[in-house]
Amino acid sequence: MPRSDGPSQALSRSTDNPLAAFLTFLAQEQVSARTAQLYLSHIGRFATWLRDQYHAQLVDATSHDLREYRERLADRQKAASVNAALAALQRFYGWAHETARVKTNPTAKLKPIANQPLAPRGFTSIERQRLSREAERAGPMADAIVTTLLNTGLRVDELVSLTWSDLVLQPRSGKAFIKRGKGDKARIVPLNATVREAFSAIRPVVAEGPVFRQARAILGSRYSQPAGSARSSRRCRACSPASVPPRRCSAPG
Repeated sequence: MPRSDGPSQALSRSTDNPLAAFLTFLAQEQVSARTAQLYLSHIGRFATWLRDQYHAQLVDATSHDLREYRERLADRQKAASVNAALAALQRFYGWAHETARVKTNPTAKLKPIANQPLAPRGFTSIERQRLSREAERAGPMADAIVTTLLNTGLRVDELVSLTWSDLVLQPRSGKAFIKRGKGDKARIVPLNATVREAFSAIRPVVAEGPVFRQARAILGSRYSQPAGSARSSRRCRACSPASVPPRRCSAPG
C-alpha cells in the first residue's frame, strides 16, 4: 500500500541521494571499497524489497519493515548471511538518523538471528572402516579400544576406568556398568557382539583389574570427548595418518 508522508517526516528528510551521501560517509570513515560495496548491495536489495512490497523509499522504512525483511531473509538464508545484511542496514540507518535523514532509527531494536550450534559430526561408514582396519593391524588391545569407543559411545576416561568386574559378557548379550560417567552419574551400557568379541580377544585367564591396562599408553594424554566427536584435533596412535582425518578421531594420541 502507498504511504503518505506527514509534514514532520517531510521536513526531517534531506533532499540529497541518501545512498550517495552514505557512500561518501563510508569513504571518510576509511571503510574499505569491498566492505562499502557489500553494504550498498545489502541496502539496495532491501530498498528493492521495500519498494516492491510497500511502494516506499529507504527513508520511509519502519521497524516493522525491518523485522519483516529479517524474517524473509531468515527463511531463505543462513544466519550469518542474514546478520551481515542486518549489520549493513543498521550502519546505514544509524548514519541516516545522526544526519537527520530519518526521524527515528528503525533498526535501533533490531536483533540479529541467533546462530544454531553445530552438532558434533560422527564418522562416515568409510572412516569407521578405515579406523577399525588400522586398529586391528595395531593389535588386539588397540582393536578392542577402538571397537569399544566406536560401538558404545564411552568417553575415554570411562573406558580407561573399566575393570573386568564392570563387565557382563554372555554369548548373546553383554553390558558394562559405568560407575562414574558424565556428571558423576552411573549408567549401564549394552555391548553388542562386535564389542564382546573384541573383549574376548584380550580377556586374560584371570579376568580382574583394569580391562585396558595399556589404554593410556595407546591413547596418550587424558581425554573426555565422546566417541565420534568432531571436536578432537589429535589422533589415536593406532590410526594411520593417511586413513582418518585428525579432527574425526575420538581417541587422542
